[in-house]
Amino acid sequence: MGVLTTVSVTGRYFFDAPISGDFEIVAIGTGVAVFAFLPHCQLMRENVIVDFFLSGTSSRFQAFFDTVGNLIYAVIMTLMAWRLPIGGIEIHDNAQSTLILGIPQWWTFPLAILCLIVLLVVCFYTTVRSFTEARLGRTL
Repeated sequence: MGVLTTVSVTGRYFFDAPISGDFEIVAIGTGVAVFAFLPHCQLMRENVIVDFFLSGTSSRFQAFFDTVGNLIYAVIMTLMAWRLPIGGIEIHDNAQSTLILGIPQWWTFPLAILCLIVLLVVCFYTTVRSFTEARLGRTL
């Protein structure tokens, strides 16, 4: 995506010849990248966490709130896993495509749904992991 953007901007600036639909490809690539990296970020505890209020508390207390946060995240991802296929089917049935390149928008949905299912499994795992940490009072 970075190379595509660089080539397009360079072509636009020096040759008045940008790559048509570059922003569409970058948008699609960004969406796929976000869905692909969410499970890894969750598993490695690298999602955005606001721990300002909990930094001075015990490991057990922090793990308890991690459990609650992971459980809420799992519930939200369950709702997304339920609704995303419905949205993809609707986009497919309406034959929606990108404006310039005409790329069917539903093409990214199967990969996003697969990544979301992996994320859902990871969310349940991290919930159990945090619960175990809260019970033991230490990080696993």
